[in-house]
Amino acid sequence: MDYSCDCAGLEFHGKDCDTANLCQDSLPTCQNSGTCENTADYTDYFCDCVGDFTGKNCDTAILCADTVSPPCANSALCTDAGDYLTFICTCTAGFTGTLCDQAVACAASPCGANGVCGDLADDTFTCTCDAGYTGTLCETTIKCETPTNPCDNLGTCVDFADFSDYTCVCVDGFYGTDCDQVQPCNPNSCLNGAACENTPLLDAFGAQIQAFTCYCDGNYEGIVCGDLPMCASGPCENNGGCIDDSDFAGYTCVCPSSYTGANLLGNCEN
Repeated sequence: MDYSCDCAGLEFHGKDCDTANLCQDSLPTCQNSGTCENTADYTDYFCDCVGDFTGKNCDTAILCADTVSPPCANSALCTDAGDYLTFICTCTAGFTGTLCDQAVACAASPCGANGVCGDLADDTFTCTCDAGYTGTLCETTIKCETPTNPCDNLGTCVDFADFSDYTCVCVDGFYGTDCDQVQPCNPNSCLNGAACENTPLLDAFGAQIQAFTCYCDGNYEGIVCGDLPMCASGPCENNGGCIDDSDFAGYTCVCPSSYTGANLLGNCEN
């Protein structure tokens, strides 16, 4: 004769009510609001976990599932380990560290367009400046290198110690901030030992024009004292007076009255 047992209200199951019901409330096995389910033969159970938990008893937090306080900073990708006990952060551009919470210094391009940024081990950076630039952030222009030497006419460019400005050392014959002004008297433009004086003029627009004046020595004439007057050789005889032509190409003798008549032209030789 067969039979069956009514196990209702008991924490057991089976024909003889001798198999424990592992999911009874008196045996709370699933944590964190997980739902307990017996296996078909009631020899074991499993938990249907909810939220950010996993594991046999829903007692293991899924670390990467925390959206309120995500473990990885700055929008990094969080990947749980197989045992859900640890995680790995894959950082977005510009950040580093286990939790991607450290900014990569060079990500902000602190050196600008004038240098190359290099990250250092202590999370700082250094800038290697392009030619023509200096400073911690390559923010200072080296005047004597960028873009080319600003001093004209073979002038030597010398930067100030703080690179705020420069000065030009000009070669002979030039002057000015950039050695772009001609200095006519250096070297001396006058001939035959004449003294030279710089005498700049102003044009109709008020701009300075370089000019000079020669003070001729001896018998020389002309703008640069290069003309030798014909009268200097004394071509007029018998104490005749000599007058150079205005262009110094010729001369006129003024004779004494006893020679060829007064004020007559010639060399006064008759």
